[in-house]
Amino acid sequence: MFDFAKAIFQEFKIDAEVNSITSAEWAAKRPGSATRPAYSVLDCIDTDRLIGRPMPHWRDALHRYRLAIEQQP
Repeated sequence: MFDFAKAIFQEFKIDAEVNSITSAEWAAKRPGSATRPAYSVLDCIDTDRLIGRPMPHWRDALHRYRLAIEQQP
């Protein structure tokens, strides 16, 4: 999530500080929150097969999203 948050701010040219935090640090700050996995990756293989093509890289999709919303009136 850290890299994704940084990429969003970069793509939209928002000057904001983004700091990383481990799952253990988050649990210490918010003891009642949901447990976060130490490592998780979104596997899109089944989706790729279903739609017949690979999903776009998330950075490309984020860039295209910014372009699309900038073109809206």
